[in-house]
Amino acid sequence: MEERSTEKTNANTTMLERWQKWWQGEADTGLWTRRLIPDIVPWFSRKHGDTTYHLTQLLTGHRCFQTYRKRFRVSNSDSCIYCEEGDTVEHTFFTCMRWHQKRQKVETVTGQLTQDNIINKMLEDAQIWTKINSLAKYVIDTKERDIRVR
Repeated sequence: MEERSTEKTNANTTMLERWQKWWQGEADTGLWTRRLIPDIVPWFSRKHGDTTYHLTQLLTGHRCFQTYRKRFRVSNSDSCIYCEEGDTVEHTFFTCMRWHQKRQKVETVTGQLTQDNIINKMLEDAQIWTKINSLAKYVIDTKERDIRVR
């Protein structure tokens, strides 16, 4: 039984190493996601946290961000509906003043969040994962509602 476990662990390690090599070699797609998750091993080895619809939007920059919507001709503008800056996932989650108070409240638990540390913080603590997921849910739900109203 122990031999099977060792074989499975070795196979998983080999698979993750191959996947990491592929992940680092991709050129045009997933740049934002790869910036957030440069090393896939900790991501896939985590002991807590489910990836939800809202976290997926944070991880990919898809759906309700005006740059994405304009790219797919769903919107005529790539400006933020709240502040007129270029509306990317990075802008929305890390700089847009519309979400400043919500971010500050979450950061009392997480410490300052940046695009370079958010994943590591999520991976280190289940409570932080939950706080960031709640922030993503609030921001995405509110933003999608406000876009529909416009």
